[in-house]
Amino acid sequence: PKVLPKVRPEEPGVIADPRQVEKAIPRPDMMDLKKVEEAQVDVLKGLEEDLHRAERSTDDFGAEVVPHGHKWWRFRWEYSYVEATIICLLCLIAAFWQRIHDAVRAHLSRQVTEAPIFYTDHFRHIALATWVRFFWGELVVLLLVVMTLWFLARVGFFDLWIRVQFFIITSINLPTEGVMYVDMSFNVAMQLIVAVMLFFLMTLQICYRALQNDRDCKALELGARDDLAHHPVSDIMIGKFASSPEEFAALKKGWLEGASTRSTDITPRAAREDALQVCAVLDERGVLSDGNLNAFPLWFFISQRVRRGVELTFTITACMWLFCFVTFLGFALLHLYLHVAYIRISIVLALICVAVFVYMAVSINNMRSVHDASLATWISPMLVVACFQCPLFFLCFVATRLVVSIWMWVYFFRLALFFSIVLIAFLFLFYLYVAPMIVAYLIKTSFPPHTHGSATLVRDVMDEHEIWKMREDLRTTAPRCYTPHTS
Repeated sequence: PKVLPKVRPEEPGVIADPRQVEKAIPRPDMMDLKKVEEAQVDVLKGLEEDLHRAERSTDDFGAEVVPHGHKWWRFRWEYSYVEATIICLLCLIAAFWQRIHDAVRAHLSRQVTEAPIFYTDHFRHIALATWVRFFWGELVVLLLVVMTLWFLARVGFFDLWIRVQFFIITSINLPTEGVMYVDMSFNVAMQLIVAVMLFFLMTLQICYRALQNDRDCKALELGARDDLAHHPVSDIMIGKFASSPEEFAALKKGWLEGASTRSTDITPRAAREDALQVCAVLDERGVLSDGNLNAFPLWFFISQRVRRGVELTFTITACMWLFCFVTFLGFALLHLYLHVAYIRISIVLALICVAVFVYMAVSINNMRSVHDASLATWISPMLVVACFQCPLFFLCFVATRLVVSIWMWVYFFRLALFFSIVLIAFLFLFYLYVAPMIVAYLIKTSFPPHTHGSATLVRDVMDEHEIWKMREDLRTTAPRCYTPHTS
């Protein structure tokens, strides 16, 4: 809300000083009575114009400073507080429908896999395909949230909210009519939907980078030099570690030797167990004992390790919505008691994201011994990526609040335009630098000494590699019988 500026005596909207009026009126002994009357009339006309100007300058005082009508708030933090409480309600509704949606999808998936003609495809091993499934699923959840909001408005839920709120909080300005809450709730719901779409748009860029990395890794291990000539390896992802088939072969050899070395007695016992499990799984196919290196496709292992991390950036569950509820409840308390604005909250969230980026950059450039048993090797890369998801989602909401809010464009047009330009620029920078950094971090943590939880993935990768080779043989020998699913 605008604050009425202090009025200075030299402004035209102020009534003249009486002493100035006295000086402006000529003395009777200096001129005749008729001129004195004319001078008095001129001064009175000037005073009347000053009064009209002062009245016009204060016409919007009640509308813009004092809460009045649809403009129920006086300070921005009051509006932000009510907005945060509405988001808490929307998060609870979203958590409920997310749980229902996930349960129904899991049940239907079991029914599909148990069908007699079920055919397993490779779409589940591609992060981009998973992104598409989660994106459309989240839009269904948000549609159910809006429908629930419409139902609550119809049954008079917000009228009841009006009656209860003044028994809880009486020290601030709050909406006085249920229709105000209804209008504000739908506006906030639209902002939340746009924020989710912006969040998925940013994670889509990570998926594209992961897909590019899959193609580079496969071409390097298979020695597809023609493909590498047409599409050079990215220098900011797998290219940081290997840029030619020879370098990738050396990288694979180093991975196997690192896993084998980490399983020796030199490594502390707690850290040695994971490496021993990895070596045992590799020896099931004779990779280490018989030198059957082709049984372990390193490019596919890296691809699946990256996929699991990338999927954590866009996977929204009921727990995620409950976490959002707790976070926005904290925002509401900050607005209510400390009068904290969203700009300060945005700075804190941005600093958390920057801290995660710095940690990833340091991990990528830091060389560790295969016997390392420090905390850095025990911190799960999936946990680091998951910690990046939450502040990114909240930053998307804050950006949407600044760009999509109508009142921002009405009262702060230049500021809203500036934030819109910054958002577009950040989307380009995210694709060029941030998304490749996440992929490179997941690649780096795929190598020893980061062997925690790798044994199961190694076994799955080798099993899928055998199935993939059989499908390739079937594609060559019986192309008419090979009819993979494409939708």
